[in-house]
Amino acid sequence: MLDPRIIPHSLVALIFICGTFFSSNSHAQFGEGPSAFFGFSPSVITPGQSTTLGWSANNPSASSCRILGVPELANQTLGTNGTITLTPTNNITATLICGFSISNIVEATLIVNRPTLSVSFSPSTVQTNQPSTFRWSSNGFSSCTDIAGPLSISGTSGTRVLSSQTVNEISVTVRCTEANGASITRTAILSVVPPPPQMSISVPPVIFGPGLADIAWSSGNTTGCFSSLLGSLPTSGVRLIFVDRDTFVSITCFGPGGSVTRSAFIDLLNSPFGNSPADQKTDLLTSTDGDLKQLNPLAARVGEQLRRADINDDGFEDLIIVNSQTQIGYILLNNNGELDTIGKVIEGISDIRQISSIFVDNLENIHVEMTVTR
Repeated sequence: MLDPRIIPHSLVALIFICGTFFSSNSHAQFGEGPSAFFGFSPSVITPGQSTTLGWSANNPSASSCRILGVPELANQTLGTNGTITLTPTNNITATLICGFSISNIVEATLIVNRPTLSVSFSPSTVQTNQPSTFRWSSNGFSSCTDIAGPLSISGTSGTRVLSSQTVNEISVTVRCTEANGASITRTAILSVVPPPPQMSISVPPVIFGPGLADIAWSSGNTTGCFSSLLGSLPTSGVRLIFVDRDTFVSITCFGPGGSVTRSAFIDLLNSPFGNSPADQKTDLLTSTDGDLKQLNPLAARVGEQLRRADINDDGFEDLIIVNSQTQIGYILLNNNGELDTIGKVIEGISDIRQISSIFVDNLENIHVEMTVTR
């Protein structure tokens, strides 16, 4: 704070204080009228700007005053009215105490509005070639410019749209300058990430008797694929396999943006497991999968149709169970040999053969595609 100047008690000072300050600034009101006046003029400033603090105590019993909260006036005994010019850099809450009467204790507040600057990307993370909007907004500055980054900005606020063909982090730093030369800087960072992989799989939903079936798949944003049934695979292609039973096909494709798994069923019409839910229940509970009650008590309790398949291609066989009476299906995920996690509940399914494919997305959410029962 700079340049304190105190004007002692005088009629001129009293008229100035009462007329200039206390018509709109802090004062105390007790009894029939104000007994002490106290305030800043102006009461809101910017850094480097001056303000005048004025006070007047109209109580004949008060012979002196003190002002707390203003370093320039610390430990000083002042007259009952006066003014002081200040150039503060921070907010001030000052307290005026005149004499020993509580009616002569008042407060006044000064707000120092500091210039502000904010910068941001929205969204802050995008895929390659996707746009993001850079925004900067300031208050109390005369000019702004970017000192680091690919943008060219001017003005104290605005927007720019930015995208990148490569995976990287883009940093933009903005500097805003006040009229007196003071400045501040702010930085925003945009993360550009690879797009997630995409893929599709196609198989014949039904074949009549043991025979050959084409498995076709295609993918994008990937570098390779893998299937526990087919082994390592290119990003797209066709494989011919011999099918002698109902077959579950699962393929996982991976790339810089993660991995994606899609699955599909091939139904063999004269499969030894039978084609009706009753046949499936008999075979699955005995000859094929052993005793279902021993395999998984929950499976035996909630449904009568079952398929075993590695849905998420993690090397462990999961269970697909359907209850044709309640028309509810369940996907039980195998957790290191324990089938105790319900990964998906399927409603409105009366036959397990309605499931045409199962899709595990990049966030490991399970999606089931079904045909309509006729």
